[in-house]
Amino acid sequence: MAFLKKLSFCVVFTTLSFVSFAQSNVGIGTLTPDNSALLELDALDKGLLITRVTTTQRLAINAPARGLLVYDIDFDNFWFFDGVQWVQAIGPQGPAGPQGAAGQNGVNGNDGVGIVSTVNNGTGTYTFNYSDGSSFTTTDLTGPQGQQGIQGNPGQQGIQGVPGQAGANGVGIVSTVNNGNGTYTFNYSDGSSFTTADLTGPQGAQGIQGNPGSQGIQGNPGAQGQQGIQGPAGPQGPQGPAGSGGIGAPGTQYYASGRQVYVSSTQSGTPGTGETFSWVVPTGITQIRVQLAGGGGGGGYGSNGETSGSCGGFVLGEIPVTPGETLTIFAGAGGTGYSSGTNSGRGGTGSYISRGATILGAAGGGGGGASNGTSDGNGGGQAYGLNINGGNGTSSAGGSSG
Repeated sequence: MAFLKKLSFCVVFTTLSFVSFAQSNVGIGTLTPDNSALLELDALDKGLLITRVTTTQRLAINAPARGLLVYDIDFDNFWFFDGVQWVQAIGPQGPAGPQGAAGQNGVNGNDGVGIVSTVNNGTGTYTFNYSDGSSFTTTDLTGPQGQQGIQGNPGQQGIQGVPGQAGANGVGIVSTVNNGNGTYTFNYSDGSSFTTADLTGPQGAQGIQGNPGSQGIQGNPGAQGQQGIQGPAGPQGPQGPAGSGGIGAPGTQYYASGRQVYVSSTQSGTPGTGETFSWVVPTGITQIRVQLAGGGGGGGYGSNGETSGSCGGFVLGEIPVTPGETLTIFAGAGGTGYSSGTNSGRGGTGSYISRGATILGAAGGGGGGASNGTSDGNGGGQAYGLNINGGNGTSSAGGSSG
């Protein structure tokens, strides 16, 4: 038995010696190991198995050589000795190293443009004067937007992280069955199934909202539509409030409102008398429409009976005015008829409108009836700035118009 052990040792030693002297590297599983490798392993169903130890066993190795590699089964990872300490061969990124020494300061750059003075203009604006001679005026104290700074250099690419573990297999369809009654059953790899009347699967989860598309081009305006049918007339609106009354006293036949002035005979009084009014032109009125009517003549009486006095004159026209000015308005009176001892009718008094002493418009009074019983009074005159009183009737003829 001792002889056989010695023989085996000699054979192994001889074989190893032959390999060592035959070439400078060793190949296991290959006859042509790569010249750059001391040892090359080649197999399709085997690998290299490194020494497996616990953390306690690894730390207990006496005087480990620099580069010694083991597999720590507590960490499930390779560890090697770097000559000072054990280092995890493949693992998470280690802490950053200490900060290196600061480099030398660079050369100072040119001075930038800055504000040298600020002026309050006293008008709600402020002017900023800059060191390059330019200025900027604004209504607030917010300066203009500065230029975009220079883009910094990209940082270095980080270390590739350790690949994650493979995910679990997804659930898929393993078979489809036509039930022969218009339905189909889908059998999934997790043991579940789904039966439907068509081949459309269940609704999937809502996808992530895509970015909005750009605004489309504005379309051309559409053609003008046809004119619609005329709608029915609306109901009558409520009666508006009554306008302000005339300036004249009650019982007179004179009024003025806005752009309208109306003057007529008072139909009363004695010849040559009437009523006078003052009127202030309202604000915004520059022209008025005037209607003037003179007083009618009184009737006469003669041997052939009564005679009629004539109507007073009538004037209608437009007169320019000034807002705020005061105009004088005279409403003429009608003439009196015949009376005891006086058979002729009295002439009527004319009506007029004036600005101070200037007559702006007038209508003459009608003539009185004659006392001969055959002549009526003449018609009232229509004049501006003329004699505006009608004549009295006489024993032979009616009074003349003013």
